[in-house]
Amino acid sequence: MNGQLYGVRVKMSVFPDIITIKVVEEDSMNPLSNIAVAIELFASRKNDYYFVLPSTDLKGTIQITKEWLKREIEKDISLFVMDYAARLEDCAFGIRLSVLDQDSVNRTIEARKSFKKVMGTPQEDIDELIRADNARYNRFQKSLSYPANRI
Repeated sequence: MNGQLYGVRVKMSVFPDIITIKVVEEDSMNPLSNIAVAIELFASRKNDYYFVLPSTDLKGTIQITKEWLKREIEKDISLFVMDYAARLEDCAFGIRLSVLDQDSVNRTIEARKSFKKVMGTPQEDIDELIRADNARYNRFQKSLSYPANRI
């Protein structure tokens, strides 16, 4: 089951409590620290969700929790009622991860500065993106899907 079942999205009734993402250099498999990564969730209604995550740590990892995702989704729903409606449980199985290119990082920085008060974005989140080391890398996306009984 990959999120599509005969053209119908299967809802994500169960989601892992913690997702650990590891970003490594393709040839050497060395961990990449200070890299900005985004996650996309596929909503059953209205728009999909796209969140830029905290940058990778020294081990090249990012941990996000189900609770963090729920808070971010609720924030988007409350601020952009015409654009978002699905809760986490309404999203399809699967996620897409993206290592951002520098242009995407720059656009995210500008958006966070512009909407800092409305979104409640801490300055340290903006500073972390300013320090991100994505300039040496091209955008890369990886879609992941999983069956409900494997979560």
